[in-house]
Amino acid sequence: MRKKLYQKIIIIFSGLALLGSMVMATFSFKQYSPSSLSKSNTETIYSIDERLYSIIQGYETVLEREPNNMTAKQGLEEALRTLVASQIQAKNLDKTIPIMEKLTTLVPENDQYRNILKQIKNNTNSNTKTKDLSVSDSANP
Repeated sequence: MRKKLYQKIIIIFSGLALLGSMVMATFSFKQYSPSSLSKSNTETIYSIDERLYSIIQGYETVLEREPNNMTAKQGLEEALRTLVASQIQAKNLDKTIPIMEKLTTLVPENDQYRNILKQIKNNTNSNTKTKDLSVSDSANP
């Protein structure tokens, strides 16, 4: 019982830390305009998605070494969910599909993830069909 409580506290803390780092990154991007950055600055500013990909890669590395590490699994799940939300918001449904597939593989017992993946695939397929129809309609005046 105490162990589960401890795990929940760690998960909540890591989620808040992830969220805090993303918020801080957003504010730092708004604070500096491209013209105010010096050319001698060698630091690379990463987008939020790039940071999420880096976090995801870190969790995947931990899970390769320790497949039963629940903290890493839950952190990976949270990072993947955040990345999916970001991609959906940016209307990048094609990029969302492989991420959702990773998520459904990571948490196969979650029916909601499978349903969302199915909806995204259906939406992507219907958009492709609509584009195909508009191309064929314009070809036949």
